[in-house]
Amino acid sequence: MNTENLGLYVLIGIIAASLFGVLVQAGIKRGIIQHTPLPPKQRRKVLALLLFSIMIPTALPYIARTLQALFS
Repeated sequence: MNTENLGLYVLIGIIAASLFGVLVQAGIKRGIIQHTPLPPKQRRKVLALLLFSIMIPTALPYIARTLQALFS
């Protein structure tokens, strides 16, 4: 794979990471899982893990393509 799309993949990765951070903060502030019987710190961890489990499968193809472009 050539490196002409590398910038695009890096940009998509940055946007995905930013979106993930925004979603975590919004979820914590809005209390998406506020009514769970967990302490606040564990609630944040659960929310972060839920969002992370959604973001990783979405980002994996871009991460793989970027690494392939870097090392090919």
